[in-house]
Amino acid sequence: MTGEFRKYIEHIRQKSLELHQSLVIERERAGSYSAEIARLEGLLREQAQTVEELRAQSDELQQLLNEQREQARQQPTEEVSKDAAIDGLVKEIDFCIQQLKIANE
Repeated sequence: MTGEFRKYIEHIRQKSLELHQSLVIERERAGSYSAEIARLEGLLREQAQTVEELRAQSDELQQLLNEQREQARQQPTEEVSKDAAIDGLVKEIDFCIQQLKIANE
């Protein structure tokens, strides 16, 4: 019987060593996963910050574009009104010249 107990105890001891070795391996693997997770979280934070910076730049550029579009819309109107004012002045000058010609004849 003691031989059987010894075999049984040796078998348990062997299993215990295998389980211990598996536990050590799994702890190392968990540690490397934790390090990788920390690294990836850092990258994620950096990417999120980059995205926010790009969004802010995009908003600024969109606002600038909208302002330039608004100026472009107003500019033809201003040019038309300037052109109309110049045309009016030219017509007045022509009228005055015609009046002077008539008066000098």
